[in-house]
Amino acid sequence: MAIPVCLEEVLRRRLRQAIASSRGSGRAILLGLLVGLASFSVAEPALALCPDGATGACTCSGRSCGVKTCNSGVWSACDCSACGCPTGQKTCTDGSCSPANLCCPAGTSPPGTETCNDGNACTYGDHCVAGSCTGTSITCTSTTCQTSVCNGTSSCQVTPVSTSGDATILGLTGASVVTAGDSVSVSLAAFSSPGTYDSSYSGTVTFSSSDAYATLPAANATTMSGGSGSASVTFLQVNGSTTLSATGTKQSVCDPAAPTGSRNFNVLAAPDAAVTAPSYVTSTGGTVTGLIASVPQQTGMTYSWGLSGPGTITSATSGNQIQFSLFGLGISVTLSVTVTNAIWKASSSTFIVSTVSTTASSLGPPRFRVRVM
Repeated sequence: MAIPVCLEEVLRRRLRQAIASSRGSGRAILLGLLVGLASFSVAEPALALCPDGATGACTCSGRSCGVKTCNSGVWSACDCSACGCPTGQKTCTDGSCSPANLCCPAGTSPPGTETCNDGNACTYGDHCVAGSCTGTSITCTSTTCQTSVCNGTSSCQVTPVSTSGDATILGLTGASVVTAGDSVSVSLAAFSSPGTYDSSYSGTVTFSSSDAYATLPAANATTMSGGSGSASVTFLQVNGSTTLSATGTKQSVCDPAAPTGSRNFNVLAAPDAAVTAPSYVTSTGGTVTGLIASVPQQTGMTYSWGLSGPGTITSATSGNQIQFSLFGLGISVTLSVTVTNAIWKASSSTFIVSTVSTTASSLGPPRFRVRVM
């Protein structure tokens, strides 16, 4: 076996000392060598076998840290207090390491507030007290419409119960131009978002209108099922923009609001075909001219007049008023008129005009007959 370098150097020094003291005697040299070996074995039992100037890693608490140096064959001591702890651990004042989420043993806490984690999500501000981890408690309570859970902070994590599929919109469809006084059919459809039909919606609907005189279904009298429903309303006020609004019932108690919707209607006037004309006119047997018949003037209406019997209309027949003539004495003619609005809603009536002699003034006030069709 080869002799380590450091041991070899020691043996050489002992041998030189023995040779010098023996004055060249072979016996003395051998004796000196034996003495030197014995002296080495007895006087230097703790001598480390390391070459001068060599370096090596220190081991503290099972981890490698720092450097040690060989001086005169002896390793320098390791200073473990200078070693840092591994990542995720903290250094206690006794040089030991502790996991970051735990506490150093009592009496070895580092200066300042020593934080920790007690493993309880319903505490916060966890810190070490006399080697034990403690925190401030918090209580989180869930309700029907939201869950509340602890998250290790001073506030609870609140999550609302999802109502994303519930209806939020009521769509109203039907004729957009209607006649005042006519019943209008309105269809209803529920939507969870624009364009997304909600076939699961069921509930009742209440209507309101900008027409204070409109005839509407009673509150909650209209029922929707399978996401649809219908109702009938009657507008009475003539208005180019009459609003009908609908409000349903919540699909769930957790819904933030009930579904709503509205639609605008152009409400036209109903045609009025009540004729104003003389029932009797006096005649001497000739032609009676300049007679006038009319119906109320209404914006957006068209008029169509007719006359049957011994007479003729002498003016245009497309206005709310005409002029006509009668031929002879003791005759009767029938005037007819049809008034139509922009959506072809029509009203018709007839009126009879008769001629009498100048002595017929005893008949009293003129009479008239109107038949509305």
